[in-house]
Amino acid sequence: MLLTGRTALISGGGSGIGAATATLLAAQGARVVVADRTVKAATPVAASIGGDAGAAALDVRDTGALRTGVADIAGRVGRIDILVAAAGVFSLQPFAEVTEAEYDRTFAVNCKGMFFLLQAVAEVMVRQGGGTVVTVASQAGRRGEPLSSVYAATKAAVISFTRSAALDLIRAGIRVNAVAPGIVRTPMWDQVDGAYAAHLGLPPGAYTDRVRQAVPVGRLADPVEVAQVIAFLAGPHSSYVIGETVDVTGADPAS
Repeated sequence: MLLTGRTALISGGGSGIGAATATLLAAQGARVVVADRTVKAATPVAASIGGDAGAAALDVRDTGALRTGVADIAGRVGRIDILVAAAGVFSLQPFAEVTEAEYDRTFAVNCKGMFFLLQAVAEVMVRQGGGTVVTVASQAGRRGEPLSSVYAATKAAVISFTRSAALDLIRAGIRVNAVAPGIVRTPMWDQVDGAYAAHLGLPPGAYTDRVRQAVPVGRLADPVEVAQVIAFLAGPHSSYVIGETVDVTGADPAS
């Protein structure tokens, strides 16, 4: 199997794209550590994978504890060959109504937390001689979207610092790339649909139907389809792919 002998840490691994990625990487032979805000949130996915999969608490909002948490995980499993940074939150507010608290909350998870998680894991990878990192961005970071100015800004930042980190770390044998999905059917998307529906006066599910009709492939992405791209970027067949952001959009013309 492609990833036999490698250990992967997945932040935001308790649900959505993170959970699908943890499951797929394990199926490809990796030992996975499923991390989420609490061990309780990560345990069901780790348990469903079975074998030597583990669960860990990594709250990316607590940047002071990230380095210690990553060091503890690395000490427990021996090394970290792959990082998938999938933890994220959504924010939906008209631009004029965004509060400083909401701005700080969204940037703390999607941007600052991801940045310093990558930094902490990079320290481990430098010592061990290399590794691969995949960050989860979004098409919102490519184009901007109404009602999502803060969320879009955080994902644009992810795309930018992914490229910068790749240029800084490649000489240490660390490859860094990102995926930028379009609309993916995850628990987070269900929250997004509800928020848009409430704001636009639509019944639940109506906004999802509107989005689905706009995508040429005629459906939302399954988390596994994004996980497959992440697995490619994390694996040996993408050895010359460095500093890129790979779109996963179903040919969405808005992307």
